[in-house]
Amino acid sequence: MLLRLSKQIKGYIYVGLVAIMLSGCSSCKTQPDYNDKSSPNIEWTIAFHSNSNPIHKTGDASATVDYGKPFSVLAFIKDSGGVKKIKTVSPITSFSCESDTVVTRHGPTMGIERESDLGLDDDGEAWSKYVETYNFENKNYCDNGMTFSGGFIKLTYGGTNYNNKSAEATLEISIQN
Repeated sequence: MLLRLSKQIKGYIYVGLVAIMLSGCSSCKTQPDYNDKSSPNIEWTIAFHSNSNPIHKTGDASATVDYGKPFSVLAFIKDSGGVKKIKTVSPITSFSCESDTVVTRHGPTMGIERESDLGLDDDGEAWSKYVETYNFENKNYCDNGMTFSGGFIKLTYGGTNYNNKSAEATLEISIQN
């Protein structure tokens, strides 16, 4: 029990440390570049609460996780000329449950789009790196008497820089039993 708790704490510490580092990250700020010719980069980190071996992905990507193992996804947007706006879509989920005689499908759910202007700080600096965090318990998808048989979670994240160049990426996470 103590070993399992220790591994869970490591996963939470990883997610917490990333959030703390970004909140006080002086290198995450830059002067906005209104002539920036490149689009922002999107990166993903899947951090399992049970260990400290995260999965790193870039751009449109996919990954597979085991049912019952809680995890967090950190969605990063990076642009050396500054990130002006971020765009998120709430997680889209779909899963199947089965019993001896019945298979039920749930979803996909409807993703809700949200756009946020990050703005400049008091020194006129913009974020060069910004992160959104999603936490998933990854269990109890099915009603009593039903067994989870598979599903997915789909995340979409993007943003725009100060020259109005945009990028968007999707991470599809398959959940296997």
